[in-house]
Amino acid sequence: MTGRLALATVALLLALGLPWGVVGPETEYVAGWIAPSYCSVDSDGWLWCTPGFTSPGYTVPGQGAAYAGFQTSARFTIVLAVLLMAHWTRNGGRWQLPAAALLQVGAVVLAGSALRSGAVAALIAAALLLAESGLLRGRSLPAMGGTGRISQPFSSA
Repeated sequence: MTGRLALATVALLLALGLPWGVVGPETEYVAGWIAPSYCSVDSDGWLWCTPGFTSPGYTVPGQGAAYAGFQTSARFTIVLAVLLMAHWTRNGGRWQLPAAALLQVGAVVLAGSALRSGAVAALIAAALLLAESGLLRGRSLPAMGGTGRISQPFSSA
């Protein structure tokens, strides 16, 4: 296991425990209410009244509340990325590390658009995985059905 892969693994494990969240209020206030008393007269002429009560307002977690990575949908992509990294470590291959990086970017888009510390750790892990796979150094993946690399991917000749 290389240093970048070990750092990516640590970043993914940290992302499971660090807070994730979306943009929005962290708490929402639910207003209280008053239930007035109700009185009625029965057939004998007696007046019967129910007691009234007042409920105070309370605060609930809002849309932007910070939840740990294991409490969000990001936990699935993080675990799958760690499994892909373990598969790559044992068997090699060229698609596992970019796929694991893409999973982390997808996790941030789906579960952590507020870029809290858990999402940042997942993005750092994605960058480390892309660097380890060689895609950040200008290497390209082999073309489908081809045997070599594309030497000039954007040329018209």
